[in-house]
Amino acid sequence: MIDVGETAGFDAARFEHFCSKLIIDSKELGRIPLTFMGSQRYAIEQISQGLNSGIHEFVILKGRQMGISTVMLALDMYWLFKNPGLQGAVVTDNDENRELVRSSPVTLNRCPCPPSRRSSATTARKSCSRTVRA
Repeated sequence: MIDVGETAGFDAARFEHFCSKLIIDSKELGRIPLTFMGSQRYAIEQISQGLNSGIHEFVILKGRQMGISTVMLALDMYWLFKNPGLQGAVVTDNDENRELVRSSPVTLNRCPCPPSRRSSATTARKSCSRTVRA
């Protein structure tokens, strides 16, 4: 559950811009920028509407190959950049799923965090220069 002071005012377009700076491993195309599919955009728009309405818990029923897991990992990363001092972890239900998440790195192409965050947030600065893995 996310309950951070900056939830009001979540901007889906700004998040999508952040995601455009991320590099993902595509099964079909190799390493490519994260460009939203319709399913990803819809999920983020619904989350944005919910956050801006004061809703802080979301349950997503999803199919395979819709990109929802990838965009949720990106949202976790974005949230950590947006809220300095916040710490996060990805928890899986078994070792096989942990390895699956670890084998799917989301890499920063160039640092999408604003310059003010780069100078003040050590974690963000370190993350901008390396692969971020769950």
